[in-house]
Amino acid sequence: MQNALDAQTHRLIDRLYESAVRPEAWTEVLVGLSELFGGSPVLGELYFPERTESPYSAVGLDEKFLATYQEAFLQYVPWALQMDAQLVDRFRVLSDVMPGVELAENEFYLKWMKPQGLAPIWPLSIMIPAASGQLVGGLMVFRREVEEPFTQAEIDVADALVSHFGRAIRMRLALDAAQRVRAPLADALDRLPLGLLVLDRQQQVLIENTSAEQILSLADGLEVRAEGPAASDPREHARLQDLIAVATSTSQGSSFDATGFMQISRPSGRQAFSVMVSPLLAASDGAISQEGVVALFISDPEADYVPTSEALSKIYALTRSEADIVQLLSKGLSLDEIAADRGISMNTARSHLKHVFSKTGTSRQSELLGLVMSGVGSIRTR
Repeated sequence: MQNALDAQTHRLIDRLYESAVRPEAWTEVLVGLSELFGGSPVLGELYFPERTESPYSAVGLDEKFLATYQEAFLQYVPWALQMDAQLVDRFRVLSDVMPGVELAENEFYLKWMKPQGLAPIWPLSIMIPAASGQLVGGLMVFRREVEEPFTQAEIDVADALVSHFGRAIRMRLALDAAQRVRAPLADALDRLPLGLLVLDRQQQVLIENTSAEQILSLADGLEVRAEGPAASDPREHARLQDLIAVATSTSQGSSFDATGFMQISRPSGRQAFSVMVSPLLAASDGAISQEGVVALFISDPEADYVPTSEALSKIYALTRSEADIVQLLSKGLSLDEIAADRGISMNTARSHLKHVFSKTGTSRQSELLGLVMSGVGSIRTR
């Protein structure tokens, strides 16, 4: 009997920590807790920041009653909020914190519990706080009409799990917070016109933004093999490996001196990729997770990184005609070609360009192109 109980307890602990990294396993946690109490119904609640779904999930309870739990509990057990502090990090039967209250006569039992076949026995409960002390989770184990009240032995078994419940939920909160940071960061990186590869110490790619994905998809002189980034040309490949090795060895104390630059030629004959290899500040010694230690920034001069006319117009207060001329200049067209393309005279083209110089504070085409190509206009808006 004890061996079976130990096995159930260990399975439940496994499910708890799995739920920290796989949120859908939370239901399996509730199933495990129900099994620990011989199949008794279990209600779980988890509150996570900026989540819109219902915090309640259950095993053995009627779904339609689950939606009305909070309203019914707070309405018919008006002292409910006052007892939360007595349930923090400890399983207790609610009758212990509400002595003298007869559940069988309470509206919460009559209108919410009894219709589901639950016994007039106060549930076994616990509240779980975040590291800040704010309550973020809770559990209730109910008894069915045919079941007996909770025994001290059962409460002791549940109490032995308290630390695991708290750690697992706090782990999930931390991972959830990290994901809320990572998602917008990934979106920002994907908008950059430069390709970005972040490597760990084994040269495995941890981060690959959209521009890098597009560059690698060309299979034109640069690829990522099982052993890491590689150039098609043997000499360039050796140079790339040297730069990565230097950056990796100095990642604990990143400095500009360890940053290297090179070009990678393309078998297609197109303009070479420009590559910067730079160390990143690595995690402290002893870290157990993969850490990014090297960044490869890749520029494809053949890619369409030219700012849109709309962006140029908004940034520099240009008219649409002026913005179109700047965009076409950025694509490498001459003013003569632009005039022909737009169907305007050279005098009109020169007049537009003169206004552009005035609005952007430049005086030459090279200065103008340097300004717009280094600005934010080439960053993807979506």
